Amino acid sequence: MANVTAGPEKDVEFFRGLQEVFDKYPGAAERYYVQFAAAELALGVDLEKQVRVNRVQNGEVIGKFVDRESQGASSSECCAWKWESQTWRCVTRCGPHPPIE
Repeated sequence: MANVTAGPEKDVEFFRGLQEVFDKYPGAAERYYVQFAAAELALGVDLEKQVRVNRVQNGEVIGKFVDRESQGASSSECCAWKWESQTWRCVTRCGPHPPIE
Protein backbone atom coordinates (compact mmCIF):
# COMPACT_ATOMS: atom_id res chain seq x y z
CA MET A 1 0.00 0.00 0.00
CA ALA A 2 1.28 3.48 -0.88
CA ASN A 3 2.30 5.87 1.87
CA VAL A 4 -0.62 8.24 2.51
CA THR A 5 0.54 11.87 2.35
CA ALA A 6 -2.80 13.69 2.24
CA GLY A 7 -6.51 13.23 2.73
CA PRO A 8 -8.87 11.84 5.36
CA GLU A 9 -6.54 8.96 6.25
CA LYS A 10 -3.66 11.38 6.96
CA ASP A 11 -5.44 14.36 8.57
CA VAL A 12 -8.24 12.52 10.37
CA GLU A 13 -9.36 15.24 12.81
CA PHE A 14 -9.24 17.97 10.15
CA PHE A 15 -11.51 15.98 7.83
CA ARG A 16 -13.81 15.03 10.70
CA GLY A 17 -14.30 18.76 11.36
CA LEU A 18 -14.95 19.42 7.68
CA GLN A 19 -17.46 16.56 7.57
CA GLU A 20 -19.41 18.21 10.38
CA VAL A 21 -19.51 21.50 8.46
CA PHE A 22 -20.52 19.78 5.21
CA ASP A 23 -23.26 17.89 7.07
CA LYS A 24 -24.50 21.12 8.69
CA TYR A 25 -24.70 22.98 5.34
CA PRO A 26 -25.63 20.36 2.72
CA GLY A 27 -26.77 22.91 0.11
CA ALA A 28 -23.46 24.75 0.14
CA ALA A 29 -21.53 21.47 0.44
CA GLU A 30 -22.78 20.44 -3.00
CA ARG A 31 -20.82 23.34 -4.56
CA TYR A 32 -17.44 22.72 -2.86
CA TYR A 33 -14.83 20.05 -2.40
CA VAL A 34 -11.48 19.73 -0.63
CA GLN A 35 -8.30 19.52 -2.68
CA PHE A 36 -4.69 18.85 -1.70
CA ALA A 37 -2.38 21.64 -2.94
CA ALA A 38 0.01 19.20 -4.65
CA ALA A 39 0.92 21.41 -7.63
CA GLU A 40 1.46 24.47 -5.47
CA LEU A 41 3.72 22.56 -3.07
CA ALA A 42 5.68 20.80 -5.83
CA LEU A 43 6.30 24.07 -7.68
CA GLY A 44 7.03 26.09 -4.54
CA VAL A 45 4.30 28.62 -5.31
CA ASP A 46 4.01 31.53 -2.86
CA LEU A 47 0.24 31.97 -2.56
CA GLU A 48 0.71 35.37 -0.93
CA LYS A 49 2.24 36.64 -4.18
CA GLN A 50 0.67 34.41 -6.81
CA VAL A 51 -2.72 33.01 -7.71
CA ARG A 52 -3.63 30.16 -10.04
CA VAL A 53 -5.73 31.16 -13.06
CA ASN A 54 -7.69 28.38 -14.79
CA ARG A 55 -9.41 28.40 -18.15
CA VAL A 56 -11.25 25.73 -20.14
CA GLN A 57 -9.82 25.10 -23.59
CA ASN A 58 -10.84 22.26 -25.92
CA GLY A 59 -12.35 20.25 -23.07
CA GLU A 60 -9.29 20.64 -20.81
CA VAL A 61 -8.67 22.81 -17.77
CA ILE A 62 -5.48 24.81 -18.27
CA GLY A 63 -3.95 26.46 -15.19
CA LYS A 64 -1.03 28.77 -14.62
CA PHE A 65 0.29 30.80 -11.70
CA VAL A 66 0.44 34.59 -12.10
CA ASP A 67 1.27 37.53 -9.87
CA ARG A 68 -1.77 38.58 -7.86
CA GLU A 69 -1.60 42.15 -9.17
CA SER A 70 -1.60 41.14 -12.85
CA GLN A 71 -4.58 41.68 -15.12
CA GLY A 72 -4.91 37.92 -15.60
CA ALA A 73 -5.43 37.50 -11.88
CA SER A 74 -8.14 40.15 -11.67
CA SER A 75 -10.09 39.34 -14.83
CA SER A 76 -11.83 36.23 -13.52
CA GLU A 77 -13.87 35.11 -10.53
CA CYS A 78 -12.36 33.43 -7.48
CA CYS A 79 -13.20 29.72 -7.26
CA ALA A 80 -10.80 28.41 -4.57
CA TRP A 81 -9.94 29.91 -1.18
CA LYS A 82 -7.47 29.19 1.59
CA TRP A 83 -8.03 30.11 5.26
CA GLU A 84 -4.96 32.11 6.22
CA SER A 85 -4.24 34.71 8.91
CA GLN A 86 -7.90 34.81 9.98
CA THR A 87 -9.19 35.56 6.47
CA TRP A 88 -10.09 33.71 3.26
CA ARG A 89 -7.47 34.24 0.53
CA CYS A 90 -8.31 33.53 -3.10
CA VAL A 91 -5.84 30.93 -4.43
CA THR A 92 -7.49 30.07 -7.78
CA ARG A 93 -9.40 32.21 -10.25
CA CYS A 94 -11.56 30.56 -12.88
CA GLY A 95 -13.02 31.69 -16.14
CA PRO A 96 -16.76 31.76 -16.82
CA HIS A 97 -18.74 28.93 -15.23
CA PRO A 98 -22.38 27.91 -15.39
CA PRO A 99 -24.74 29.89 -13.16
CA ILE A 100 -25.35 28.36 -9.75
CA GLU A 101 -28.81 28.42 -8.20
